[in-house]
Amino acid sequence: MKIHLTINHELEETEVHIHAKEYNEQIERLMRQLQASQTTMLDGYDQQEIHLLKISDIYSIYAEDAKVFLQTDEQEFESKRKLYELEAQLAKDFVRVSKSTLVNIHKISSIQMGKIGTTQLLLENDVAIHVSRKYLKELKRHLGIGRIHSMKYLRMMIIGLLISLSSSYVLVTLSVLSNNAVASGTELLEQIVIAAILGIAIGLLSVIFDMEQLPFTVQLLLHLVAVTACVLTAGYFGSWFDSGVWYVLIAEAIIYLFVWCILYVLQLNDIEKINKEIQKRRD
Repeated sequence: MKIHLTINHELEETEVHIHAKEYNEQIERLMRQLQASQTTMLDGYDQQEIHLLKISDIYSIYAEDAKVFLQTDEQEFESKRKLYELEAQLAKDFVRVSKSTLVNIHKISSIQMGKIGTTQLLLENDVAIHVSRKYLKELKRHLGIGRIHSMKYLRMMIIGLLISLSSSYVLVTLSVLSNNAVASGTELLEQIVIAAILGIAIGLLSVIFDMEQLPFTVQLLLHLVAVTACVLTAGYFGSWFDSGVWYVLIAEAIIYLFVWCILYVLQLNDIEKINKEIQKRRD
């Protein structure tokens, strides 16, 4: 290996250029040694050329077809490291927003609501990046506004419980009025217990939207099927079918509509908090 030193007083900072016949273990060790001594730089590859990139110039890092790429404002470079290695190395400045993407938190311009309840980040170079619901909480934690993971599901259980109890009250009232009947205390208590269990179950079903490996449309369909199964089960034990199937369908429609409305409002609230924190960091 030959070493050449060139002094150029016009340079503003030191540049290291490596010219090699091929990429091998020796070159990789050399790059890692240079990397270790200069933690503000990261090696990127453009065909046969090796570039040392400022970490502050990297907007996002993503994996595709078993390869990892570093995106700057004007160019894209390949990295020889694994995505999880870069995530650990750059944990201070980068956060995972999906299974295959990391973004530089200092390059985030805003976060927006996408189509069908999806969320996306808008970077300073006007590139939009999808944010998985599973990793949204990690982004919030990185910005200092996250919630404890278990509290999220407790919150959804309580929301589902309240909605289900309210819906059950309406349906029982309609059933009594339409049949000119009087419900006993035992029957009312039974309906309340069934509605409470149903609400908690539906609240917990929100975990389906944290399944990163499934497309959103599949998550939506799976969630609808699971909610329908819960409502039909509750209808069987609550004898809702005695008053007609339409009572069960009304129950599902009311619960599903309210749950989705609340999820949407909560998501908008999260986005507003994140944007405020992003703006605070940029100021």
